[in-house]
Amino acid sequence: MNSALEAALALEQAGHLLEAAAAYRQIGPDDPGHATALGRVDVIALAAGEAAEAGRWFERALDLDDDPDLWAELAQARAQEGKIEAAGECCRRALALDPDHFFALCRQGEFLAMAGQVGAAVESLQRALVQQPESPEANYILAFLLGLEGRHEEAIESYDRTLANRPDWPEALRQRSEQWLILGQLDQARRDLDEATRLDPADAFTSYQRGALEMAAGNTAAAIRAFGQVIERTPGDAALLLNTGIQLLALEQPDTAAPFPMLRDPPWPPNK
Repeated sequence: MNSALEAALALEQAGHLLEAAAAYRQIGPDDPGHATALGRVDVIALAAGEAAEAGRWFERALDLDDDPDLWAELAQARAQEGKIEAAGECCRRALALDPDHFFALCRQGEFLAMAGQVGAAVESLQRALVQQPESPEANYILAFLLGLEGRHEEAIESYDRTLANRPDWPEALRQRSEQWLILGQLDQARRDLDEATRLDPADAFTSYQRGALEMAAGNTAAAIRAFGQVIERTPGDAALLLNTGIQLLALEQPDTAAPFPMLRDPPWPPNK
């Protein structure tokens, strides 16, 4: 272990967290301890166990170093506090220092989407993916947003890139199946759902999507079974239960409800 990393670790272990964070930030990307240093910065930010306290640590660190990485991390802390406008401002500060900052662009996309600015959110994610085109998380959120815009073929392409780099992600498979279902491609939707079910057999959202698929295929009995599994598996999600009830009503009285309204998971964080 090099001396700079040893000194930073000693500061952290002594409880001097601000000084330790500053020391870790001085360990550059060419240093063999760089990855460890970045990880310890995150640990320090969360040391108090609350986003507000983490944000205060970041603010104090920013007094020492006006660094885009710190602004991007502070954005996440502010978002966890529910201060979305402040989080967006942190992203803007990070991007003023580094217009191509990957995490700031991703988080800016999140906050824009939460504000209903889906088109601007898509642009931010696309800029992020110029920096890291293989990122499964960024491709996942972009795919979700493209789906919201009705750009279903493009959404499927982004889910393809997501799954090429993270093939065992059941949420991505389920979301791609939704896009296939909207396009009327039931066989492709079924294949994705089958794999999502294999990876996470007890997921209530996958059961809901299965019910929607079976409704579209005209398999009423199978749809009822799938929606019944949602009721058994849901962890008390009122919206999910309400949607499920609507679908069960539609199966009994087809003129009373739309065929299969799609669920809309919160797009971020993408890794559940």
